[in-house]
Amino acid sequence: YTLDEKEYFEKQEAGGKSIMIKWLAKKDANDYIRFVIEMDFLIIGVEDVEIEQDGLKSKANKGEIEMKINAYLLKDYEDNWSKNAFMTFLRETYDKFIIRARIESYEDDLYSETYKFVNEIKAFLELHRF
Repeated sequence: YTLDEKEYFEKQEAGGKSIMIKWLAKKDANDYIRFVIEMDFLIIGVEDVEIEQDGLKSKANKGEIEMKINAYLLKDYEDNWSKNAFMTFLRETYDKFIIRARIESYEDDLYSETYKFVNEIKAFLELHRF
């Protein structure tokens, strides 16, 4: 995947710092289909804290995080099939009748990759996996 940071915003507030981050990850499955994962992070109440772990003190941050992850397939990402109405009709026919099973397989692959990614985030944040 290639990862682009689309937005990063920090704001200091009375209850701590707020951070908003937007990332966009893309991976080409082939020359027609691209996997896209959009990630939005909202972190509020970020405060510096000192923690003790194994007898050693270290600095860390404390706060609340909300994540939104949206994954989808982008078909014809180079717009080769969208140049006119007839080509758009051919693209829709191609999608619905010719490569429908392949698209569904790619959707399953993307779902699996996204689910694994979410579980990695949960493990990193030491949250319960379901």
